[in-house]
Amino acid sequence: MSLAGPPSESASGSLWAWLGAAGGMAPSSSPPSEPGATTLRREDPVTMAAIRPTAIGIPGYSETLRCEPESVGRARRLVGTALGAWGLHELADQATLVTSELVTNALEHSKRRYMRLRVSRLAPDRVVVCVTDRSLAPPILRAPNEQDMNGRGLLLVDALSDSWGANRRPFGKSVWAELIAKAPS
Repeated sequence: MSLAGPPSESASGSLWAWLGAAGGMAPSSSPPSEPGATTLRREDPVTMAAIRPTAIGIPGYSETLRCEPESVGRARRLVGTALGAWGLHELADQATLVTSELVTNALEHSKRRYMRLRVSRLAPDRVVVCVTDRSLAPPILRAPNEQDMNGRGLLLVDALSDSWGANRRPFGKSVWAELIAKAPS
């Protein structure tokens, strides 16, 4: 694991800026009438905005998710759809499992209402999945014993990704995993 950040930068700017630009915590301002958009409930502090996947330019997609169990499936679908659009079907199983673990960690440990998921294609064969939450506690790679019911998520992330790490933010942290498609043999 690295706490320094992903190993490279994109041509369009610093990857550091991509991972942390204002935390990406603001929801989309798209009208709720668009297909697939989900409107926030009136009691939420965010004013009736729509939350839906948003292109972020690298190419990539980003979505603000509620910290609730249903968000794990939504995050998996977003990452799977992005990989399909990019023709990276061979990364789908790994990337969706890594996404599940990162989102579940944010859900269980941040104790906040929202998190931000980003998936970006840094190169034709390279994808980064990043989850940003408002918890300042760093992720901890554990070595659970057979009786432990939890603590295996980051072991899976470590095993399935080519690299992963966490970047501290003034408001929380971003935990990312990089996956590289293997050249056909």
